[in-house]
Amino acid sequence: EVSTHWLPMGGRLKPALPRECGSSLPPGQASLLASVALPREPISGSPLTMSGQWKAEVSTHWLPMGMPALPTAMILPDPESSRGLRSPGLRLYCPLLFPAMLRSLSAQAPLHEGGRRHWLAATAIGLLLAATTPLAHADLARLALRDAADYSASRRGCSLLVLEHGKTLLEEYPNGGDARLAHQIYSGTKAFFTLAVLVAAQEGLLRLDEPVANTITEWRNSSQRSNITLRELMNFSDGLDPAFHLHSDQVTDRNALALRTPTVAPIGAAFTYGPSHGQVLCEVLRRKLALRGDTPFSYVQHKLLNPLGIGAVPYRADAQGMPLVASGFHLTARQWSRFGLMMLGQGRIGWHEIVPSKVFAQCCQGSRVNPMFGLGFWLNTAANHQGVRESDIEDMLEKKWQAQDWHQRCICRQAPVDLVAVVGSGYQRLFVIPSLDLVIVRQGVNSRFSDAEFLRKLLRR
Repeated sequence: EVSTHWLPMGGRLKPALPRECGSSLPPGQASLLASVALPREPISGSPLTMSGQWKAEVSTHWLPMGMPALPTAMILPDPESSRGLRSPGLRLYCPLLFPAMLRSLSAQAPLHEGGRRHWLAATAIGLLLAATTPLAHADLARLALRDAADYSASRRGCSLLVLEHGKTLLEEYPNGGDARLAHQIYSGTKAFFTLAVLVAAQEGLLRLDEPVANTITEWRNSSQRSNITLRELMNFSDGLDPAFHLHSDQVTDRNALALRTPTVAPIGAAFTYGPSHGQVLCEVLRRKLALRGDTPFSYVQHKLLNPLGIGAVPYRADAQGMPLVASGFHLTARQWSRFGLMMLGQGRIGWHEIVPSKVFAQCCQGSRVNPMFGLGFWLNTAANHQGVRESDIEDMLEKKWQAQDWHQRCICRQAPVDLVAVVGSGYQRLFVIPSLDLVIVRQGVNSRFSDAEFLRKLLRR
């Protein structure tokens, strides 16, 4: 919850957590109080222009009981002096320790503890450990955002959304873009079906390491295809031909055609990126879900899109109503950022768990044939390796699969190794950096763009 107040210098602020518990929680009101003393005088070295008023924005977060919280109180000058800029000011760090147990509760602050859900309705008082520090690098951060935004726009970018700690740092729509305009995310679609398969595995509908032939019985008599697992399909390491013709809207039954895709390499010997693998996966889902009276896209809708708050999404269906798994979703930057927040939460968004974190963690593990790629997600894990080279993912994928080399490669050498990207053609990008609590959505019209250069500008590295 963010509570914003105008107070005179020397005033005191007592933010409350939270005002409303939300419809998913039992009724009640919690109050975790942290007293923040506002400075009486301008602070030496601070980039503030004083006019007698301070604005305090206090940001708080839900955490499990027994965990430390670190809400940030941001002290800003008034709009007349700041001209709406968020960066200049002072930052007050207020460490709060949530109780591991609450022994006695006020009748007006009920506690509910059920299953995996823990929420804090507190009569506890958070102790403010005062530490006021000028934002010495505020202008630098603002300039970095501006530099990255200008770079994206100059490469025909039409949307850029940067979230830090779940809050918007920058949101711009140059070159005719619009916050309400949904853009095709192309191969970014794959990640949604990856998550659907992980959900299905969690529900016991399938296992990632089970042979595809358990469901696709037509493959049981094939010496190679009978041994392909679902995980190998999702890692594109199954040896199937990419079958790019499946992208065509002239194909009336993509799943059936994908099942006849020939093998071009032994299992685990090559990374053959293309739509064939996803359509075979779609057929596995179709047959398994038919027992429940469900369909692959409907499953994605009610297991992912709805819980993430994305809602209805346009997609490319063939004459059988089956979605093109490799491409086709159209999303606004804000919609796509919801998926990024789920990634940041390691399978959870807010109170809603899509998949457990240990299940989602499988997406951050590369394969032997492509250490940069894990179940539909692109990784930067080799960024700090000696001799590693940056790769333009789209340039590499333009090559024949036999000529691609994914070893000792990374997205950006200067970016953190925990950077994970969802990549779509034409430089549609969703970047998530857990160590920096960042979600970045970049969309554009096909034009030359460098992930590494963009990230260096944004991160000032």
